[in-house]
Amino acid sequence: MAFHDFSGLISRHKRSFNIQKLSGDARSTTTSHYGGGSYGTAVAVEGVFESVTKKDYVRYPDFEVIKSELKLITSPALLKGFDIQPKDRIVYQTQNYWVYKIVDKTYYGNFYVIVLTKEWFN
Repeated sequence: MAFHDFSGLISRHKRSFNIQKLSGDARSTTTSHYGGGSYGTAVAVEGVFESVTKKDYVRYPDFEVIKSELKLITSPALLKGFDIQPKDRIVYQTQNYWVYKIVDKTYYGNFYVIVLTKEWFN
């Protein structure tokens, strides 16, 4: 995979958003699904939101075809030390999104590429 330097993109187009960590996620007693957790205090962080494109599926074979509207490009510095994980909630422009998948977790250029979904998944 080629190196992608997102620093210029981030410096020009970064936006503020809130992120909340899921805690207490446990397996439901009535189904085999996970659920029932609660979200902690919102933390204000920054990143760039973009649409997921066909080019992304070629560039990142780890992407799965999911119902995703957005990807988030950010860095550990912009996340202010927040340890982002799948199922964490992101609130951007009054819309809720959930972290579905994290790609290139700081492997190339110290950036995260995060796939978001609007639908809560169990």
